[in-house]
Amino acid sequence: MAFISEIENLKIIYKEIIEGYSLVDGVFIKHLDEIENIEVVAHKLSLYEKYIKDGISSVEDKLKFLIESGQWTLEKEDEIVSLSQQIIDNEPNLHNIISQQQGPIKKVIEALKIKKAQILIDKQNLLGQTANFFAERDSFNYLVYVSLYKDLKNRMFDSYTEFQELDDLELIKYSQILEGVLEKITHQSIRQIACMPFFINPFSYSKENIYYFLGKPLSRLTHYQSSLLSLGSRNLNTLANIDVEPPELTEANKLDDITVWYDQQHSILLGKKRSGR
Repeated sequence: MAFISEIENLKIIYKEIIEGYSLVDGVFIKHLDEIENIEVVAHKLSLYEKYIKDGISSVEDKLKFLIESGQWTLEKEDEIVSLSQQIIDNEPNLHNIISQQQGPIKKVIEALKIKKAQILIDKQNLLGQTANFFAERDSFNYLVYVSLYKDLKNRMFDSYTEFQELDDLELIKYSQILEGVLEKITHQSIRQIACMPFFINPFSYSKENIYYFLGKPLSRLTHYQSSLLSLGSRNLNTLANIDVEPPELTEANKLDDITVWYDQQHSILLGKKRSGR
């Protein structure tokens, strides 16, 4: 038996989303807002341009060479696209059926992902280290830097240069802390929180102006906060337009079953709206 229940774990994640940070081993991990995320993307682009100027090939140029030399084929590229589309086509089906019926679809999706992953590994082995690879790697280090805080107001390091001077073990430690937060706060956990009474009940009092729920402009909401409020607004609108009560969390009704119920009710409303009923 788990030390804490699924609901208790969701409440912990909810607290971190609302506060805009996660505290891990005395380190504050700031959840970035959209402007800050754009800054990370801009930094990645500048790194990419730098590596191109340094003479390192882009993925596009390297892939063109591999195809022309017969080491890779356009058929493999088409297969990657096809597998990706099959995964996209199947994954939404999981949100429309109860957990007991999800097994066969999950197996299909998992098999598709494994097949796609193997092709991508083969492709990456041939591509090697490109400008894209170095830009992605170094921009993640920059993401770690801008996420690290020693308290609620002050970054852990005064400059990116200071951060870059850390030894490899320290860099790995901080990277793993951020990766742990990214793995903990998933889209699925946010979908589950958006269905829970501990969120949806207080949120309903500010549905006419969600600014009052968090007390800051929409442009400064973190990515997690934006996702939660968007799903919360959708679920409140769903409840306001149906005549049935949402299922309660029981042994029979799992967390995923409740999120599926909200998804189904939302889909039904959209269908009625499209048909003019």
